Amino acid sequence: MERIKSIKYNGVCIEVPTERPVFCRSLLVVHMTNGKEGDNKHTPYFDKLMGYKEDEIPQGELLSDVRRLYSISNLNYQVNNSGFAQYYFNGYHEFMSGYDIGDLNNVDISCQMIFLQKLIDFMMYFDFFDAYLNELFDAVHWLEKMYLNILQHKAGGCYGELPDCDSFNKAWFMVRSQVEFGMELYAQYLIKRLEADKHETED
Repeated sequence: MERIKSIKYNGVCIEVPTERPVFCRSLLVVHMTNGKEGDNKHTPYFDKLMGYKEDEIPQGELLSDVRRLYSISNLNYQVNNSGFAQYYFNGYHEFMSGYDIGDLNNVDISCQMIFLQKLIDFMMYFDFFDAYLNELFDAVHWLEKMYLNILQHKAGGCYGELPDCDSFNKAWFMVRSQVEFGMELYAQYLIKRLEADKHETED
């Protein structure tokens, strides 16, 4: 039987395994199966979160976090698929309204940088991420570097290759499974916040 412990974050109990599992679920599957019936307690929290429409989520920090988590999932999928260059040239570094899943907005890379740091701060509550903190902060550093490279690339008329893509990819691949698991835990936090807000509204 899987061992579970609870950790309280901002008043919400997050249930986590005492040993970090291998996060092997492809986010492409989430994209393909979103909206299908059969949701149950075994469905990952991220999948459940992506079932919400934007107008079903309260305005403010909660909606902002859902958008940003969704946007980080896009970054993760694009980079894991074919690297940062694909993420950039497919336009996932820019704001896109009502894109892809449901009608959630995809935020730009500046918001993604801020949220990735917030996600890592959240992950620091769980001791099984301790061994990866240097690598996680390195990924944040390289995302900030790529943001500056994009600005310079656009200023130059978008000619030539985007610099440092290989270096970013290497840093990201070092922590992608940890980031994915952190995303699932944060999705659990957001789902429980949404459920609590719903109960308060009904009462």
